[in-house]
Amino acid sequence: MHGFKYHGRRECLGWLGRRVAATPRAAPLLMRARALLVPVPLARSALRRRGYNQASDLARGVADQSGLPLDARALRRRRETVRQASSRTARRRVQLRGALAARPGRVAGRDVVLVDDVISTGATADAAARACRIAGARTVGVLTLAT
Repeated sequence: MHGFKYHGRRECLGWLGRRVAATPRAAPLLMRARALLVPVPLARSALRRRGYNQASDLARGVADQSGLPLDARALRRRRETVRQASSRTARRRVQLRGALAARPGRVAGRDVVLVDDVISTGATADAAARACRIAGARTVGVLTLAT
């Protein structure tokens, strides 16, 4: 995980996404009638530094395995946040408050499945889910590679 997140080794992400989609824990999320896969967006500075969004690559693998639609534009960053890896839970929640927004025309009435690589404190997933619900998502679930 450290390799694809910090050292550009993204070649395994599609395969990992297909494996995650094939697990029993993913089935309840991926079997929803109107499910839409939405990768968690990176901050612009992180995307520039890394050159790709690992959550998007994972989500493509999940989409390949599940046949579900993927919409990488359904959720966006409204503002930059500092790198979360070294922040404590309370600080992460404060930093992420209002930082993400979902596009109602893309998520309203849908069962959204957020895809991200890692959940550590849950602050990012919580902020992303909240943004989707505000935009009218029917339900929101989270599918990750690791916790």
